[in-house]
Amino acid sequence: MGYVKKRHWLEIAEYVSLAGSAVGIVAAAVSQQFVYVGLTVPLTLAVVFDIINRQQFLRKAALTQELYQQQTDSIVADVRSVVESLHQEVKIQTNTQKSEELQETLSKDINRLVTAQVEQSARSWAIQINQHLERIKPYDYELVMDRPASRAVLLEALETTQERLIIVSPWLTQSSIDSEVLQGFSQALDRQVSIDIGWGNFRDTGLSEPAIISRQQLLTTMANNNENWKYEALPELEELERQYPGKFRLKLLLTHEKFLVSLSSVSTKAIGSFAMLGSHDLLTWGSQSIEREVGLRTNDPRIVADLINRFDRAVNYDFAYNSIGNGRKDSLQLSDAIATYHRIIETDPTNAIAYHNLALVLMSQGKQLEAIAIYRKLLQLEPHNPVIYTSLGNALLEVGNRSEALATYKKVLEIDPKYTYAYNNLGKVLEDEGKLTEALDIYRQALMQPEQLGKPASAHTLAHNNAGVVLAKLGKLKEAIAEFQAAIELDPTYTEARNNLQKAQFLLGSG
Repeated sequence: MGYVKKRHWLEIAEYVSLAGSAVGIVAAAVSQQFVYVGLTVPLTLAVVFDIINRQQFLRKAALTQELYQQQTDSIVADVRSVVESLHQEVKIQTNTQKSEELQETLSKDINRLVTAQVEQSARSWAIQINQHLERIKPYDYELVMDRPASRAVLLEALETTQERLIIVSPWLTQSSIDSEVLQGFSQALDRQVSIDIGWGNFRDTGLSEPAIISRQQLLTTMANNNENWKYEALPELEELERQYPGKFRLKLLLTHEKFLVSLSSVSTKAIGSFAMLGSHDLLTWGSQSIEREVGLRTNDPRIVADLINRFDRAVNYDFAYNSIGNGRKDSLQLSDAIATYHRIIETDPTNAIAYHNLALVLMSQGKQLEAIAIYRKLLQLEPHNPVIYTSLGNALLEVGNRSEALATYKKVLEIDPKYTYAYNNLGKVLEDEGKLTEALDIYRQALMQPEQLGKPASAHTLAHNNAGVVLAKLGKLKEAIAEFQAAIELDPTYTEARNNLQKAQFLLGSG
């Protein structure tokens, strides 16, 4: 007789209810009792789905139970086999001594099997751990203590960097940027290494918040505070900037950070990329100091990449970089700079630096009349500043107000007869008015005054070039050529003097 599965009375009641619901639905449909149908159908479907889900669950449970049963049967069979084998061994051994030997052997076998199993698992785990460790690259982290050690890292970077070198140091002094470092810069640039120098300290600007500022204005502020030494090596770096355009770059960060990044391709001839950050101002102080410093050097690519990204994303507050004439823009637009300076002036109406830089930005945007108004306000704060009068005269000249520009340049020489750039400006106005002899005399006077460094060239370089232009207009080409050559000797990179020399030589040869 076959096995009949006994069902629980609730399960039987469930099937009876389902059948009754089905009959009721049919009857209601025939009698058009649609309300009954609408209420009953969802309940009936719920019961149906419940039965289906339970059947699936029971099948899965049965399958799982079957698998467990198979595994258990296998284990039991193995144990039964071992026990049967032991029984046979016991039957063969008839005396007590052999029985004890059998127990000892059995104990050793069990220990050996357990030990083998544990060792196999341990080996498997060790392999997995080693695979994970192989994926973890070992990076070096080394403390660099005191200035001689960090100076050595700087020199090493200059010698070994293959692609790009970034050095961030607020101040640029000749104590650190000596002949050895300058030679290292040149040699690295000759190897086609790109060099970026992040420099400038915010507190030196005299501003209440960071804003675009010209290098000359920053140097003037330092001179007024008797702190010229902080940026005394800037001219040497600017010379490298001119000699290696696009390869040697100065970025005015207004920062207090100090770090170095050496980016190189990993090869048999390259040490690889590394970074160092710490307390030592690498381009400020040399190694001759007992002052304690500490830094961290690492080749961790995450730190190297983060420092490069931080430098590249930083705002360049250099006015020359942001000027429209260069066709370049930083994330801080000039319009934002104007708003910044107006905000500074509102909170500090006596901030002369903010007025001056606001006027520079306005001039760069072609807003000369607004700049002139700012210069006039600035002169109320500093009525004896020859630089401001010179800037005002330049702005007046650009809007065509020659008479007032001429008077302004003369005012500069009254305040400071040794302000050499004013002679060049005054001579230019006279030259444009056709007063060539008077202009030439003014340029000669400029060459008798102290040399001044600035843009686009030094005061004496401009005076020689301007004198050459006037002499050429007077028909004195040989004398003009001598003046152009003198200008080029002072500044070989001054393009205007080179162009004028070629024109004068051509005219002399064709004549």
